Amino acid sequence: MTALAFRNVNVSPDDPVSEWPLEAIQTALERGYLSHWHRLAAAIQADPWGPVARRVEEVLTYSRPYGVAEAMERSIVRARKAAEQAERDAVATEVDALVKGSGFSRAEFASRIGTSTSRLSTYVTGKVTPSAALMMRMRRVAIPDPHDVELAKTLLKLTPEERMRALQRYVRLHGVAQEQRCRARPRARPDRRCAG
Repeated sequence: MTALAFRNVNVSPDDPVSEWPLEAIQTALERGYLSHWHRLAAAIQADPWGPVARRVEEVLTYSRPYGVAEAMERSIVRARKAAEQAERDAVATEVDALVKGSGFSRAEFASRIGTSTSRLSTYVTGKVTPSAALMMRMRRVAIPDPHDVELAKTLLKLTPEERMRALQRYVRLHGVAQEQRCRARPRARPDRRCAG
């Protein structure tokens, strides 16, 4: 068995596969050995949409080494499915933590994010992945602004009349602070809260 050699490229088969250009990957797929294919598969597993996976996909569009092409395609499909499942599991774990950490019942949490309890359950179990916008809404509901928490604690110590006066003052001061932030914000990066 002769050793694999790359021609017309500045890398060797001993270099990390992440450094292999397209021509080297083609050579490894067409004339390489099991050890080279394992290294490519490991790089694909580590980064299913990364440069190595993309280069392998590109080579397989015009070069179909017998047996190797199908094995590499299966490797890419399996790696991507596993990565997608891990991402769905991570989202489900975060949703569950947000619901539990919020202090609300599932029904109340679902209502506050504008969905049903049954739909929220599909997010918690990972059967359905919520949109990015819904994830942001969940985080806002579950993780209150620390200033609001302090305000609530302070308000609970006041009489109803004192609470009304304090809330009116808070709203007025909050509006003034927002105006100042809008004036200080560069025009190149507008904030939608500053519109109008």
